[in-house]
Amino acid sequence: LVYAVGADYHYTTALGRGVLNGNSLDNFEELFRGELMLEGGNHFGSRIIFDKDNKLYFSIGERGRQAFAQDSTNHYGGVLRLNDDGSIPDDNPYLDAPGAQPEIYTMGNRNIQGMFYLNEKDEIWAIEHGPRGGDE
Repeated sequence: LVYAVGADYHYTTALGRGVLNGNSLDNFEELFRGELMLEGGNHFGSRIIFDKDNKLYFSIGERGRQAFAQDSTNHYGGVLRLNDDGSIPDDNPYLDAPGAQPEIYTMGNRNIQGMFYLNEKDEIWAIEHGPRGGDE
């Protein structure tokens, strides 16, 4: 699951897993926590999918700071990619880019609200909110 986490009015997006047992979540562990804790409570947008190789993709909003979506030194405004155990795949596109966050798979996405993996074509489809309407 993906959730907002924070302290002292500063927040980020985190990813965790556990076992649903009735109404409780047992054996919970946090696998990822986004870099930079920011003030504000908007654009945490996140969806989770797995591909045919069991790689985990999840979107993370740009937190209302559009320039962050173009900056690889933070996690905001894109799709992040992990192995299903939370480790970083050795073929992620920004893995060896100086200063870049190694989990980044795509950048420049404002606030993805829908994401789907089309197995037959090995494609990921995503829908995000445009900054002035005009969703894409």
